[in-house]
Amino acid sequence: MSGTLAPSPLPDLPDADTAKATFEVEDVEEFIHSQSESVLRHVATTHPYGTSSTGSADAVSLAEAMLQRLQAQAVVCAREQIVDGAVSTVRTALDQLEERDIVDLDPERRAAMVSNLLVVLCSDSPTQPVVNTGGLYS
Repeated sequence: MSGTLAPSPLPDLPDADTAKATFEVEDVEEFIHSQSESVLRHVATTHPYGTSSTGSADAVSLAEAMLQRLQAQAVVCAREQIVDGAVSTVRTALDQLEERDIVDLDPERRAAMVSNLLVVLCSDSPTQPVVNTGGLYS
């Protein structure tokens, strides 16, 4: 056996039920922190440092790759939760507008409203109001 460790492939993570995960992760930052600690402990116990600096570099590289994968999964879960909430909010808004007879929307205007609301609710950056001076059909 040589003094260097060959990089191991990333372990297979079980296929997550993302809908279930969405409801189990309440604090994404705490989840990432906790998972990254677990990853580092796992790497430290399964890839002990040898006399070679290459082995420790491989272990650090593996830990970084595993952490990056966990962070990506957390972002996907958070995005799914945001979209689910936005869709629910849009549905409620449209239903209430219809029930209270506030506005009568034809399918094209309804689609435009849905699109605008989803952009506002799902956007990472602040939105700016736009004043429409023309009609939807002009």
